[in-house]
Amino acid sequence: RGFMQDVGRNYMSLPFLKEQIDVLAAYKFNLFHFHVTENQAWRLESKRYPQLKDSASMSRWVGKYYTQEEFVDLVKYCRERHIVLVPEFDVPGHSEAFRKALGIKTMQDPRVKTILSDLIDELCTLVPAADMPYIHLGTDEVWHDYERPAPDLLPHLVATVRENGREVIVWRPGQPMENDTTSITQLWSSNGHPKPGHRSLDSRLNYLNHLDPLAGIYQLYFDRIGG
Repeated sequence: RGFMQDVGRNYMSLPFLKEQIDVLAAYKFNLFHFHVTENQAWRLESKRYPQLKDSASMSRWVGKYYTQEEFVDLVKYCRERHIVLVPEFDVPGHSEAFRKALGIKTMQDPRVKTILSDLIDELCTLVPAADMPYIHLGTDEVWHDYERPAPDLLPHLVATVRENGREVIVWRPGQPMENDTTSITQLWSSNGHPKPGHRSLDSRLNYLNHLDPLAGIYQLYFDRIGG
């Protein structure tokens, strides 16, 4: 029973996020998906790469980001309400702000692997694995050549997450990863079907404010049977 909030596109203050967490807790939700990076901004502070919070890299809610202290506080707030926070670094697509901040033209640049590995390692130093057991790596909607990853990028990032004692979640549809037997696949809209042998999260109902409720009912009760 989860809820995703895309603060990469639309920044929300910490008090406002806590209000939402309280509502989720009241309805017995137990997972808060914190989509913290997007084309518009990389919203989580990094001490290793402070340029990620540079206003010049942001195209919406310019200058707004979460400090590491705020992030730790939010994880703790969730845990106190029996909710697991799942942070998402959505790569290699949705990476315009990342590339702009670091002066990277394409996601095949050799620096990308080192930088993203450093960012995952840094994230994992903030909260112990027992309190933040999952990390989401996105991998969806790679629509442009400059977003396409080097062949070894995603396997390396998955290995980095696992070396930090966490489990990996990726979107489906998403980028294929050879020899991946451990990721949890998050199914999106009507395009996703469970990956054989993998655990999955079902997000095929689409957005809460999706304006066609009949389409949602069809996806839930008919497409699932056909898949």
